Amino acid sequence: MKSVTLSDRDGTALLPVRQDYKALRENLQLEVLPGDQVTVRYVDPRSATPGRTKHGKSLTVAFNTATINASFLNYKETDEGRVFEPEAIRRFKFDDAVALVIDDADMDISAQRDTLDIQITTSDGKKVTIKAVETEVHSARFIGRVFPVLGKPERDSEIQLPVGGTITATYRDMENLDPGIPTDRTVVIEHAQYKTPAVAAYNNSSKLLPVSPIADIEPAADATSKRKRDSGPEVVEPRRELSYVYVDEPALADTSLKTVIGSSVRFDVVVPHLAFAKSSEIRAYVQTDAARKAAKVPASKAFDVSVPGTLKLTGSLAGAETIIPTGYAARSNTSPPTNATPLEQGRFTFSVPLILGDPPARSFATKAAEAMSASALPNGLAVRAGDIVHVGYPFKDANDKVQWKTMTYKVGSHAFLSVMNGSYNRPLQSAFVGQKVYVRLLARGLDQKPSRDTASVTLKGSSGASTTYKIRETEPHSGVFKGVFAIAYADEEIPAKLPPVELNGFPIRYGDSISVTYAASGDDPEQKLNVSINKGADGIIEPFSKRYSGDQMAVKTGFTLAECFFELAKKHRKMDQESLARREMGQARKLLLEALATHRDDDMRAHAEYLLGNLAQEYADLSKNEEAKLPLYQDALARFSKIPTDYPETEFASKAQFKTALVYEKMGEIENSVEEYVKLAYKYPDDELIPTVMSRLGGYFKKKGMVYKKQADTVRDKEDVASKAEVLRLDELSYPEFLKAAMVYSKLQQRFPDNPLAGLAGLSASQNYMRAHQYKKAIAGFEICINNEDYDDGDIRAQALYWSGLSHERIPDGGWKSKGQAMMSAYQIYRRVTFDFPDSKWAKYSRGRLADPVFERIIEQEASMRKKMLEALEENQ
Repeated sequence: MKSVTLSDRDGTALLPVRQDYKALRENLQLEVLPGDQVTVRYVDPRSATPGRTKHGKSLTVAFNTATINASFLNYKETDEGRVFEPEAIRRFKFDDAVALVIDDADMDISAQRDTLDIQITTSDGKKVTIKAVETEVHSARFIGRVFPVLGKPERDSEIQLPVGGTITATYRDMENLDPGIPTDRTVVIEHAQYKTPAVAAYNNSSKLLPVSPIADIEPAADATSKRKRDSGPEVVEPRRELSYVYVDEPALADTSLKTVIGSSVRFDVVVPHLAFAKSSEIRAYVQTDAARKAAKVPASKAFDVSVPGTLKLTGSLAGAETIIPTGYAARSNTSPPTNATPLEQGRFTFSVPLILGDPPARSFATKAAEAMSASALPNGLAVRAGDIVHVGYPFKDANDKVQWKTMTYKVGSHAFLSVMNGSYNRPLQSAFVGQKVYVRLLARGLDQKPSRDTASVTLKGSSGASTTYKIRETEPHSGVFKGVFAIAYADEEIPAKLPPVELNGFPIRYGDSISVTYAASGDDPEQKLNVSINKGADGIIEPFSKRYSGDQMAVKTGFTLAECFFELAKKHRKMDQESLARREMGQARKLLLEALATHRDDDMRAHAEYLLGNLAQEYADLSKNEEAKLPLYQDALARFSKIPTDYPETEFASKAQFKTALVYEKMGEIENSVEEYVKLAYKYPDDELIPTVMSRLGGYFKKKGMVYKKQADTVRDKEDVASKAEVLRLDELSYPEFLKAAMVYSKLQQRFPDNPLAGLAGLSASQNYMRAHQYKKAIAGFEICINNEDYDDGDIRAQALYWSGLSHERIPDGGWKSKGQAMMSAYQIYRRVTFDFPDSKWAKYSRGRLADPVFERIIEQEASMRKKMLEALEENQ
C-alpha cells in the first residue's frame, strides 16, 4: 500500500495527519503529550570511574495548574524598562485600576500574544466577560483590567458596584494537575467600605518562676580546667515569666494596662478599609507622660506629636515582634479570638521597644523629622520606671474629620539579684577566704539619672559582720549594677562599722556564710543569696603585698604596673621577642580590666580605657595577618571613641580623640582619619596634640596631591594631544591639594612657633607651594626658616636654602623677578649653602647645581670681577 486515508462520518480527514511522523523525527523540536516521559542519556567515552559510562535523567510531561489573583497595577523601573510587579489584594477603592492576573502555561498556544476569558460577577448579580491578554509572547502570564465604579459605567472595562460590594473573577482552567479535570479558579475582592477603627492592646503580666537552685559546679581539678570552666559569655538566668495578654477595645475601659522596661508596647488597630494588600501600612504614635508634662500639654488634649521624644510607628499586617527582656522567660501569649488572617480582618499590629535613655530633646514624629536618616532615629521609646506611655492612632471619621483612638500603659520593672563568678556565667554558692565575690543586680527601674546610678545590697556574715554595700551601674542607662569584693579572714574582733569592703574585703571566718540581700521593692519580694565559706584556703606566693589606705593610691599603683608591663612589651617587641611582649601585654590588660571592674571614678575609668585601647592597638600592630588586625583595631577604636563621649572632662579625652584618628589611619581609612583629626582641632583647639594633628593633616593633603602628580609624571614627557590634556587634568587636581597642605603647615608654624615641629612645618609648607608652582610664596616661606637660627637641628636651614635656590631657578619668564635676577639669586643662595653648611648633603647638592652650564656665565662674570679687584689692589700697593 502506498497510502491510507481515514475520515469520520462528517467527512473530516483523520489520516493522513497534517504533520508527517517521519518529518517530525527529523526537525529540531521534541513533540510531547501529557503523560509522556522525556529521557536524556549520555555515554561517557572516557570515564574516570570504571563501569560508570552511562548517565541519564528523566522528566515527566504534565499540564500546569493555573492561578488567578487580583492586583493593583504596580510597576517598577529597571534597567530593562518598566516591569509589572503583581501583589495579591483583598480590597479596592472605587475607580482603582484592578488587574486580574492569570498564570497558565497551558494557554500559551501560539507564536503571538494569546488571550483568554475571565468571567466577572458582582455581589448584586451583574455579570460580564473580559479578555485577558498575554503580557509578552510565551510569558504564560495573562492580565485583564477592570475599573470598579459607584455610578453608571462609561466604558467597557468599568463595572458598577454598590458600597461594600464584591467582585468575583472566575477563570475555567481546562487542563491542570489539581484536580485533573476542568475546574474554575476564582478570586474574590471587595470594596473598601469605611468602618470606624477599633483598637486592642496586649497587657504585660508576669509572675515569679519556681525557685530551682542551680547546683554549683564541682571545683576544677587544675588551673587549666578551671579557666575553661569559667570562660564564656555572661549568663542571666530567667527569674520571672512574662506574657502578653490580648485585651479588645470593649475591655480596655476596665483594664489597667501594664508593661515592663526592656519589653515592647504592643497594640493592634483594626481598620479593614485601609487593608488593601499584605504590604498595606498605617501610622500611630507613642510618647511618655513625663515628656507631655515637661512640654505642658494639657491632659484634655488627646495627643500632640510635637512633644519631645514622640515616635511615629508603622503598623503592618505581618505581625510584630514580641520582645522578652533578659531576666524573663516567655509564657504562652493570647491572641485575637479569630481564625481569620490579619489581611481579612484588617488588623494592623504595632510594637515599640521600651529602652533606658535620656529624654530626647526633639520629636521624631514631625514633618521635619521625616528627613532624618534611619540611624538618627532612636531604637525605642526612652522610659523610666513609673512612667506612663501614651498611644495614639489618628483617623478620619465618616465626615472626614480627624479623630484619635488612645490608650495608656503603666511602665514597671523588676530586679534580679545574682552572686556569680568573675565571668558572671555561673552562680557562686561556696568560696574560699581570699576569693572574690561578684555581685550583679539587674534592675532597670533604678536607672534614673543621665550618669551611672548606684544601688545598695546588704552583706551579712554569720560571724556578725554586716554592712551596706554600694554597687554601681556598669554604663549609663544599662540597668545592670555590679560590684566585687574579696573575702578576708576575720582574725580579730569584728568592728561594728566595717571599713570599705572594696579595699579591705569582707571579714569572715572559716565555715561561716555570707548573705547578700536586696530589699523588697514594688512587686519584687526580698531577694537573699547565701555563699558558704569553705574551711581552709589555697596558699599563694607573691613577690610583695600591700594594703592601700586609699582608693586612689591603689588604682594609680595598678595603672603604673600596667604601664610598666606595656613599656616592657614595646621594648621586647623591638627586640623581636613577640611571645614575651604578648604575655606582658596580657598582664597589663588583666590589671586594667580589674581596675575597670572595681572602681568607678571617671578619671580612672578613662585612664583604663585609654590604656586598654593602646594595648589593642599594639596587639594589632603585632599581628602579621591582615584579617587578624581588623578586629583588634576595631576594639581599639571602640575604647578610644568611648572616652570623649563618656568622659569628656578628663585629660584623656583629647588623647583618645587623637588615637581614634591614628587607628583609622593605620586601618587605611584616611577619610575617617581626617574627620577625627578635624574633630580634635575643633573640640580641643589649645591641646598639646594640635601641632601633631596639623602635621598629619598637612601630610594627608600632600599625599593626595602626590598621587595625582605621579600619575601626571608618567606622561609628562609625551607630546601627543591626549597626553598633554591628561597632564593638565591631573595637575589641576594636584595643585589644590598641595595648597591645602601648604596652608595647614603654615598655620602650624604661625600658631606654634616654639613647637619642635614648627621648623619642619615651615619647610614643608614652602615645598608644597613649590609643587603648586607658587614660587613667590615658597621663597618667602623658605626665608622665614633660613632667618630662624632655632631651626638648625636637623639641617632645616640648609634644606631651606637649597630649596629656595631651586625655587629661584624655576621662576618662569615674566614672573615677579626677571630671569637674570632669579638665576643670580639662585647662584648666591647655592654659594651660601656651601659656605654656611659645607658638610651637609645640601651643600653637596648645591655644588652639583653650581656645576650646571646655566651658571657658567655668572661664574665667569664673578671670576672676571674678582680678577679686576685683585689687579686694583696690586696697583694701590
